[in-house]
Amino acid sequence: MENNIGKYMTKNPICIDEESPINEAIKLMEKSGVNHLLVTNEHQKLSGIISQHDILKMSKHLLSQTTGKSYSSLYLVHKPIRELMKTKPICLRFEDDVDYGVEILLQGLFHSLPVIDENERPIGIVTSTDLMKAYYENN
Repeated sequence: MENNIGKYMTKNPICIDEESPINEAIKLMEKSGVNHLLVTNEHQKLSGIISQHDILKMSKHLLSQTTGKSYSSLYLVHKPIRELMKTKPICLRFEDDVDYGVEILLQGLFHSLPVIDENERPIGIVTSTDLMKAYYENN
């Protein structure tokens, strides 16, 4: 029975360039209905990951440190994603065993993991929901 990450990952993940402004990530998440975006560099290699939680946390911090919404809005328009994203995320490979992904997610630090190819280009993303489904199907 095939029990690798490739079977459960979402293929062709939604990616965004690390130089894009943070507000573009917000728009893309809303349009696509996703909570995480994989961030790529100019060579299309994975450089990080950004989540709705990261953006909400940053927005809350900005609002608490400023007198109004306008500064926060300007910040979101002008700051590149690379300044907010989590760099060097733990990544999986297509052939990795599901149990390995579960072990990483059970540490409680992440809710999703990028899946990359041999050239460090994103080919998928696996979430805690995907791995719960895998566990349910295999037990």
